[in-house]
Amino acid sequence: MIVDDRYLRAAFDPSATFQRKLEDFLVRRALQERPALVIQAKPGESSLNIDARSNDLCQVLANGSGCNSDNHWWGGFVQSTARPRPSFEGIELVSSVQDPVWASELHTDGHLIAGTWRFPEERDEKGVNRLLLPFFYTRIFSDFASIVGKLQERLLEPSDFEITATLWRATELAFGMEDRFAHKLTARSATRLPLLQWRGRRAENKGELDLVAAAMAADMLGAYGVTP
Repeated sequence: MIVDDRYLRAAFDPSATFQRKLEDFLVRRALQERPALVIQAKPGESSLNIDARSNDLCQVLANGSGCNSDNHWWGGFVQSTARPRPSFEGIELVSSVQDPVWASELHTDGHLIAGTWRFPEERDEKGVNRLLLPFFYTRIFSDFASIVGKLQERLLEPSDFEITATLWRATELAFGMEDRFAHKLTARSATRLPLLQWRGRRAENKGELDLVAAAMAADMLGAYGVTP
C-alpha cells in the first residue's frame, strides 16, 4: 500500500467520523493533555452538503443556544462580538481570540461539534485543589441540542442527527456537587475511566432533541452515581 496512514484511512471511513473530528478538535486547540467536554452531531444523510460559510449559517453558529447565562461556563456557545471564521471543513467560533475556553464548529457535511475546556477548581476533602465537572454542566447538552434544532430548521433537505459526547481525560475531573449550606461546590471522586464516551442517539425534531439532551445529562450524572 502506497499510503499507510491511520489518520488518512479514518478520513475515508464514514464509521470513524466522530473519532476523526474529535481528534481534529482536540489537536487544533492543544487539548491533548487537558480535560475537555466535547459534543458532536452528524446528519443521518451522509451525502448532505451545506453552505456552512453562508451568512445565515454563520449566524446560527454565532447565536449558539441563544442563552448566554452567567452560570453557563461555556456561555451557551453564544458569541456576540465576533463572526465565525472560515476553516478547512466549514466555519469555527471561539469564545475569545486570546485564551479561548470553548469553541464550536459547523462543517460543510452538516457535522456540528462544540466543546469546553474550562472547569472550576475547588479543594477536596484532603485540601488538594481539584478541577471539577460540576453538576450544572448537564445543561451543556440542552444548549447543544438547541443549536442542532436551529440547524435542522435551515436545511433544505430534512435530516435526523446522531448525537454523542466525549469527556476527554475524565480521570482529571472530580465531580462537583452543590453544597447548598456552604454555597459552593464540593468535590466527589473522579471516574476511573480515562474518558467517558456517550452512546450515539438520533433525533429528528425538537421533542426528540429534548429527550436526547435529557438522556445525555442523566448519563453524566450516572457516571458519578448521582440520580437525575
